[in-house]
Amino acid sequence: GYSKLVEASLTLKTYYSFLKKKNGIKVYKSNANFVLCDLGKLNANEIFDRLASKGIFVRKFSNQFIDNSLRISAGTPDQTRKLLQELDLLI
Repeated sequence: GYSKLVEASLTLKTYYSFLKKKNGIKVYKSNANFVLCDLGKLNANEIFDRLASKGIFVRKFSNQFIDNSLRISAGTPDQTRKLLQELDLLI
């Protein structure tokens, strides 16, 4: 219901704010249930693999225009906390 939409919106704002503060990462605003970020000089494949090894699953693309980007969907508060902790270590 409505509370899930509000929770998802807050989660995405949290992701957006966190990623915007990281040097070299471009975050694209979205009205969907995910944030797309270009990792710049960082290797999206490595970050994807490291997150997956921790049980955190994001979406990786092979399209040449966004091949170094990750799509991060809204999650539960616990999933959000875990993701941000891991990303903080990786980037």
